[in-house]
Amino acid sequence: MPYDVVPHLWDMKVWHTADWHLGKRLHEQSLHADQRHFFEWMLDEIEQRGVDVLLVSGDVFDTANPPTESRALYYSMLTRLAALNVQVVVTGGNHDSPSMLNAPKELLEALRIRVIGELPTELSDALIPLGPTEAPEAVVAAIPFVRDNALRQITPGLTPTERQEAIRTGLHELFHAAGAACKALYPELPALAMGHLYAAGTQLSESEREIQVGNLAGVEPSTFPAHFQYVALGHIHKPQPVAPHIRYSGSPLPLSFSERDQQHRVLEFTIDSGQVSAAETVHIPAIRKLVQVSGDLQQVRERLERLPANGRLSTLIEARLVIEHADPAITLNFSQLVEQFNTLHSDARIVKQFIELTGERSRTTDILPDADLKQLQPPQVFEALLDAEGIEDRNVLREAFQELIQELHQDERA
Repeated sequence: MPYDVVPHLWDMKVWHTADWHLGKRLHEQSLHADQRHFFEWMLDEIEQRGVDVLLVSGDVFDTANPPTESRALYYSMLTRLAALNVQVVVTGGNHDSPSMLNAPKELLEALRIRVIGELPTELSDALIPLGPTEAPEAVVAAIPFVRDNALRQITPGLTPTERQEAIRTGLHELFHAAGAACKALYPELPALAMGHLYAAGTQLSESEREIQVGNLAGVEPSTFPAHFQYVALGHIHKPQPVAPHIRYSGSPLPLSFSERDQQHRVLEFTIDSGQVSAAETVHIPAIRKLVQVSGDLQQVRERLERLPANGRLSTLIEARLVIEHADPAITLNFSQLVEQFNTLHSDARIVKQFIELTGERSRTTDILPDADLKQLQPPQVFEALLDAEGIEDRNVLREAFQELIQELHQDERA
């Protein structure tokens, strides 16, 4: 039976966000404080702007078993949204545990918060009216991240190409079925959709992980039927349009150093008289600065001394030493520089350091031309490399190499 619609009395303001990744650590640095500041900003803006609906398109958490403090932050935020009378729709992403998201489902529904952790058996259960119960303004097809076992077309024995095409076909059929269901059950309401997937041609950053349904099978705009006036996507951390009405909001915070200069945002649109307005950008103020410094040892030292002013939180730094050939003395000085900097500064910290060699590097076949590669042991190759590089002071390097080998073996046994 189609849904009985009472004529609307006001326009409805909607926010689209995604990819919070609560519990994320950036090179072992917790981002909990960053995420707390973002939520404080978001709650203030929602109240001031009179936002009626919040759509969260997947990857609420960074892992299937997030830290307790991240769960507490999530539920605290939802409670405050309920106090503001904001309707919330959350879908699961590829990083989320569907069972964990769905666990408090009945309790959250009492607060006008709907969570769809995984694709329901009945597609109609993913269709959620938006607005007052007695007079909804729109309907959203809240489609979470879709795993292989939810797509009937995925069968054993497919080639990679066939499998990618099967995934694209399955997603196309799913979203078109959702559009048809919206049209049949809510014929008078404008329809929206949510999805957590990879659209072909979008730009990725370092923090996106390669997964099966997503990067291997980028979908085209035609995946989403014309009945959807707006499609709120998640999964890609760089905000960008797939089409004017099909958009990624991007992540609200930088999740890797490649995103350090990215302008983070949420997207806002209104629904009035059955029409969805064009989405507008609401910029999120920078909470913490991520800085990359690179060059030779002297250049790195000088650039660390000229760091820009901090944001609200301490600056996180990626330090890259660029040298032509491996040099144990320079490497040791670089490590000491990093350690000294982190000891002396409380408002900035180097959380990632690495060395980039620009010169031609020796290959195993060059330094051991007559050896049987299958019979070689790591210490043999290491010693041969030291010989090839003409390194005389080897004790420190040998000790470091042995520590790495021991850690590797411990990891394999764990």
